[in-house]
Amino acid sequence: MKNNNISFSKTLSTLSYAMGAGQIIFLIVAFIIGKNTEINKTIPDIEMFTYIVPLFLIGSMIFSSFIFTKKVSEANKLSVLSEKLALYRTGVLIRCFASETTTILSIFVYMFTGRNLFVFIAILSIYVFFKNRPSKSKIAEDLDLSKEEIEQL
Repeated sequence: MKNNNISFSKTLSTLSYAMGAGQIIFLIVAFIIGKNTEINKTIPDIEMFTYIVPLFLIGSMIFSSFIFTKKVSEANKLSVLSEKLALYRTGVLIRCFASETTTILSIFVYMFTGRNLFVFIAILSIYVFFKNRPSKSKIAEDLDLSKEEIEQL
Protein backbone atom coordinates (compact mmCIF):
# COMPACT_ATOMS: atom_id res chain seq x y z
CA MET A 1 0.00 0.00 0.00
CA LYS A 2 2.79 2.42 0.87
CA ASN A 3 4.53 1.99 -2.48
CA ASN A 4 1.30 2.69 -4.37
CA ASN A 5 0.73 5.90 -2.43
CA ILE A 6 4.30 7.09 -2.94
CA SER A 7 3.89 6.32 -6.61
CA PHE A 8 0.60 8.24 -6.54
CA SER A 9 2.10 11.47 -5.21
CA LYS A 10 5.17 11.25 -7.45
CA THR A 11 3.06 10.51 -10.50
CA LEU A 12 0.65 13.36 -9.79
CA SER A 13 3.51 15.77 -9.17
CA THR A 14 5.38 14.70 -12.31
CA LEU A 15 2.21 14.97 -14.40
CA SER A 16 1.51 18.49 -13.16
CA TYR A 17 5.09 19.60 -13.85
CA ALA A 18 4.95 18.12 -17.35
CA MET A 19 1.62 19.79 -18.12
CA GLY A 20 2.91 23.11 -16.79
CA ALA A 21 6.14 22.86 -18.78
CA GLY A 22 4.14 22.13 -21.93
CA GLN A 23 2.07 25.27 -21.41
CA ILE A 24 5.15 27.41 -20.85
CA ILE A 25 6.95 26.01 -23.90
CA PHE A 26 3.87 26.52 -26.09
CA LEU A 27 3.52 30.09 -24.84
CA ILE A 28 7.18 30.88 -25.56
CA VAL A 29 7.02 29.39 -29.05
CA ALA A 30 3.76 31.22 -29.83
CA PHE A 31 5.20 34.49 -28.52
CA ILE A 32 8.31 34.14 -30.69
CA ILE A 33 6.26 33.21 -33.75
CA GLY A 34 3.75 35.99 -33.04
CA LYS A 35 6.47 38.63 -32.83
CA ASN A 36 8.04 37.52 -36.10
CA THR A 37 4.91 37.20 -38.25
CA GLU A 38 1.76 39.10 -39.09
CA ILE A 39 -1.05 36.62 -38.40
CA ASN A 40 -4.69 37.36 -39.25
CA LYS A 41 -4.96 40.72 -37.54
CA THR A 42 -7.87 41.64 -39.80
CA ILE A 43 -10.36 39.10 -38.43
CA PRO A 44 -13.78 40.74 -38.07
CA ASP A 45 -15.26 40.90 -34.58
CA ILE A 46 -11.86 40.33 -32.99
CA GLU A 47 -12.92 42.45 -30.01
CA MET A 48 -15.25 39.70 -28.81
CA PHE A 49 -12.20 37.69 -27.72
CA THR A 50 -11.28 40.49 -25.31
CA TYR A 51 -14.37 39.49 -23.34
CA ILE A 52 -14.63 35.78 -24.12
CA VAL A 53 -11.14 34.72 -22.99
CA PRO A 54 -11.19 36.43 -19.54
CA LEU A 55 -14.72 35.13 -18.95
CA PHE A 56 -13.54 31.67 -19.94
CA LEU A 57 -10.68 31.97 -17.44
CA ILE A 58 -13.03 33.00 -14.62
CA GLY A 59 -15.60 30.37 -15.58
CA SER A 60 -13.06 27.57 -15.74
CA MET A 61 -11.61 28.57 -12.35
CA ILE A 62 -15.07 28.56 -10.75
CA PHE A 63 -16.10 25.31 -12.45
CA SER A 64 -12.87 23.47 -11.63
CA SER A 65 -12.90 24.69 -8.01
CA PHE A 66 -16.48 23.48 -7.64
CA ILE A 67 -15.68 20.05 -9.07
CA PHE A 68 -12.47 19.78 -7.03
CA THR A 69 -14.31 20.68 -3.81
CA LYS A 70 -17.02 18.15 -4.63
CA LYS A 71 -14.46 15.39 -5.26
CA VAL A 72 -12.58 16.20 -2.04
CA SER A 73 -15.85 16.18 -0.12
CA GLU A 74 -16.71 12.77 -1.57
CA ALA A 75 -13.22 11.50 -0.75
CA ASN A 76 -13.45 12.67 2.86
CA LYS A 77 -16.50 10.45 3.33
CA LEU A 78 -14.49 7.35 2.40
CA SER A 79 -12.40 5.32 4.81
CA VAL A 80 -9.99 3.58 2.42
CA LEU A 81 -6.95 5.72 1.59
CA SER A 82 -6.55 4.43 -1.97
CA GLU A 83 -10.16 5.34 -2.76
CA LYS A 84 -9.68 8.81 -1.26
CA LEU A 85 -6.58 9.33 -3.39
CA ALA A 86 -8.35 8.19 -6.55
CA LEU A 87 -11.11 10.78 -6.08
CA TYR A 88 -8.54 13.42 -5.17
CA ARG A 89 -6.57 12.66 -8.34
CA THR A 90 -9.74 13.08 -10.41
CA GLY A 91 -10.40 16.47 -8.85
CA VAL A 92 -6.81 17.61 -9.35
CA LEU A 93 -6.76 16.52 -12.98
CA ILE A 94 -10.02 18.32 -13.74
CA ARG A 95 -8.64 21.48 -12.15
CA CYS A 96 -5.39 21.13 -14.14
CA PHE A 97 -7.18 20.50 -17.43
CA ALA A 98 -9.47 23.50 -16.92
CA SER A 99 -6.50 25.77 -16.34
CA GLU A 100 -4.56 24.28 -19.24
CA THR A 101 -7.53 24.72 -21.59
CA THR A 102 -7.69 28.42 -20.73
CA THR A 103 -3.97 28.77 -21.36
CA ILE A 104 -4.20 27.09 -24.75
CA LEU A 105 -7.24 29.18 -25.75
CA SER A 106 -5.41 32.36 -24.74
CA ILE A 107 -2.33 31.39 -26.72
CA PHE A 108 -4.34 30.57 -29.85
CA VAL A 109 -6.21 33.86 -29.63
CA TYR A 110 -2.88 35.66 -29.17
CA MET A 111 -1.55 33.92 -32.27
CA PHE A 112 -4.55 35.10 -34.29
CA THR A 113 -4.70 38.64 -32.91
CA GLY A 114 -1.17 39.50 -31.85
CA ARG A 115 -2.57 41.25 -28.75
CA ASN A 116 -0.39 40.94 -25.66
CA LEU A 117 -3.47 40.92 -23.41
CA PHE A 118 -3.87 37.25 -24.26
CA VAL A 119 -0.25 36.52 -23.34
CA PHE A 120 -0.98 38.08 -19.95
CA ILE A 121 -4.10 35.93 -19.56
CA ALA A 122 -2.08 32.83 -20.48
CA ILE A 123 0.56 33.73 -17.90
CA LEU A 124 -2.16 34.27 -15.30
CA SER A 125 -3.66 30.89 -16.14
CA ILE A 126 -0.23 29.22 -15.84
CA TYR A 127 0.21 30.91 -12.45
CA VAL A 128 -3.14 29.51 -11.29
CA PHE A 129 -2.10 26.11 -12.62
CA PHE A 130 1.10 26.05 -10.57
CA LYS A 131 -0.58 27.56 -7.52
CA ASN A 132 -2.99 24.62 -7.49
CA ARG A 133 -0.24 22.05 -8.06
CA PRO A 134 -0.66 19.09 -5.68
CA SER A 135 1.89 18.34 -2.96
CA LYS A 136 1.96 15.89 -0.07
CA SER A 137 1.06 18.62 2.40
CA LYS A 138 -1.85 19.83 0.25
CA ILE A 139 -3.11 16.29 -0.17
CA ALA A 140 -2.98 15.71 3.59
CA GLU A 141 -4.69 19.03 4.30
CA ASP A 142 -7.39 18.69 1.63
CA LEU A 143 -8.27 15.13 2.59
CA ASP A 144 -8.02 15.67 6.35
CA LEU A 145 -5.78 12.64 6.61
CA SER A 146 -5.07 11.05 9.97
CA LYS A 147 -1.50 10.70 11.22
CA GLU A 148 -1.48 7.05 10.16
CA GLU A 149 -2.67 7.95 6.64
CA ILE A 150 -0.07 10.71 6.39
CA GLU A 151 2.63 8.19 7.35
CA GLN A 152 1.38 5.87 4.61
CA LEU A 153 1.49 8.72 2.13
